[in-house]
Amino acid sequence: MFDVIKAVSEAIENRETITLATIVKVDGSTPREVGAKMAVYPDGRIVGTIGGGPLEALVIDEAVKAPGEGKPKLLEYSLDPEEPHNIAMMCGGNVQVFIEVIAPREELIILGGGHIGQKIAAIAHEIGMAHVVVDDREKFANRSLFPRAAKVIVTDFKDVFDKIRPTEKTFIVVVTRSHAWDVECLELAMKTDARYIGVIGSKNKTRKVIEILEKKGLDPLGDPRVYAPIGLDLGDNSPGEIALSIMAEIVELKSEGKGRHLRFKPKA
Repeated sequence: MFDVIKAVSEAIENRETITLATIVKVDGSTPREVGAKMAVYPDGRIVGTIGGGPLEALVIDEAVKAPGEGKPKLLEYSLDPEEPHNIAMMCGGNVQVFIEVIAPREELIILGGGHIGQKIAAIAHEIGMAHVVVDDREKFANRSLFPRAAKVIVTDFKDVFDKIRPTEKTFIVVVTRSHAWDVECLELAMKTDARYIGVIGSKNKTRKVIEILEKKGLDPLGDPRVYAPIGLDLGDNSPGEIALSIMAEIVELKSEGKGRHLRFKPKA
């Protein structure tokens, strides 16, 4: 049991998907008791056991498919050789197995700990979105400025993705203090699996950033994950409202919203 809990804990820490299979009901003779657990990785590797044999093989197969199905499921198997749906086991009982997927939640990586980065982090906390803050200056990457961040990392921006690994559920916001670092961060971010990459700046600045990367053989405009300039057009340029426009864009994409006024929403 400890090994299974450790595997799940490490998967959560590393932002990896893992499936947990638990025996929740038994009737008659079965290879394991209620509460027996097995962790299954997407490639079929396992930690723990629910009894081995055909039962375990079938559950592993279901567990590997589960992340793509998007919901937990309850499986029931007959181990009675006299039953028509027996799975070639001779135990004689019946067993129910509950399968649940433990997948990483959406995460926000804020590259830049300045005024706008601080406002973004505050809004992210208010809406319950885990966030990591990165800056190359300890003055702007510390717990006093970001008390609710999952991590606060002081590192050169060129090394940022050696420290953290974006997934398809990661939103990256580039709000550094320098155009040169914005270019560096965007280039590195485009090489990750991030779902969203937003870069702050005026249209003129954004155009220059894109031109620099195009000369390097990259195609920011052809990458649907890249949003530059970042945010929705809310009509204000104060740090707080810029942060609000950025987070509004992220929430809209995360939730597949429409970004329209609800007062105009058609009646059901």
